[in-house]
Amino acid sequence: MIGIGCMIWSLCAVLFALSSSLAAALPSWALAGASLALIVPNAQSIVADYHTPQTRGRAFGVMHLSASAGGMIGALLATNIASWSRFGHVEGWRVAFVGAATAAVAVGFLNFAVEDPRFIYNRRNITETPKTFTKACKSLRNEMSALLNVPSFTLTVVQGIFGNIPWSALVYLTLYFQLLGFPAFTASALVAVFMAGVAVGGMLGGVLGDGAAIRWPVHGRIVVAQISVASGIPFAFLLTKGLPKGDASVSSAGLYAGVLFTFGLVKAWPAPACNNPLFAEIVPEKQRTLVYAFDRCFETALAACTAPLVGLVGEEVFGFNGAATPSGDRDKDLANAEALGEALLVFMILPWSIDLALYTGLHWTYGPDARKAAQATAFAATEVEAEGFIEREASIEADEVDALFSAVQHRVR
Repeated sequence: MIGIGCMIWSLCAVLFALSSSLAAALPSWALAGASLALIVPNAQSIVADYHTPQTRGRAFGVMHLSASAGGMIGALLATNIASWSRFGHVEGWRVAFVGAATAAVAVGFLNFAVEDPRFIYNRRNITETPKTFTKACKSLRNEMSALLNVPSFTLTVVQGIFGNIPWSALVYLTLYFQLLGFPAFTASALVAVFMAGVAVGGMLGGVLGDGAAIRWPVHGRIVVAQISVASGIPFAFLLTKGLPKGDASVSSAGLYAGVLFTFGLVKAWPAPACNNPLFAEIVPEKQRTLVYAFDRCFETALAACTAPLVGLVGEEVFGFNGAATPSGDRDKDLANAEALGEALLVFMILPWSIDLALYTGLHWTYGPDARKAAQATAFAATEVEAEGFIEREASIEADEVDALFSAVQHRVR
């Protein structure tokens, strides 16, 4: 499924690059988003299956590191390639999308080439009658209803919606730095530095989460996530209020880079340290893919609506005026940077404050939910073992009957 998702995404990226109008581009990019639903939840579920509760944070940290590294490379390369007006006879942004599609094809083929070493063909599963579409929908509805009755899952999903809002808003960082006077390459490099901090921070968060979970099994991961969320608030003020504006010198860029790297380093902990490992522990093993898919559906879809709202608030409330590009008028650009910075601050401070409060509720719900899921998993494993025992006994009895029948035939002869 992951390989198929990569192939679909690459095709959509190429179609998007070939589009000549918004009407032609929207369907292909919508399908590209749908293809990610085949990739992300399945990948997260596999990571959860392969690792014990004591090491899942590190595993998700590595996954976070690789994803953020890709974002960093994309921010650095795609921004500069896209800024070229022509690449031969093709716009630079089209070349960037085709390059990303090529990488996705390579990853898709790599997924087709590997095999799950735990996978064993089971005759009972192979001969099982497939569910009809109606039964499959009913089964999905029942499973989703069961998930929503898990308090920790509901809290984490709602928390994730608010927690992802600032990350969606931060897509304006490149524009913000350009309005401050930094050249396009420097602006993209600053965003890449931030993504580098996020990448390393995700790995660090996973390690801290595992260590805290070993020391304090119920509360450790949650505390690590709360520390990370709380740290984002002062860094948001520092980034938009405390750093010099209008100075695009090398020393100023270095100062911004240091703050951005540290910001990303401490703000990337919640998902690998708490959320992703927690999801693997509060539901039975067979529901892991569903729980990750459900989480991504709500968190990503709702948080994605934030980016247009940042622009709207910047214009209507804080006075952003003109196109979302540097105008060349220094005073106007700095005024727009100030307005955009205010909008970014609003969409960071308020969601993270709510996020911090919602994490607190997990201190009461996580322990009981994890115990219930462990009991359900153990019960399911017992049922499978019992079925296997019955099948083995039946096979032995059949072999004994065949042997007895052969002996009787031999005596008759």
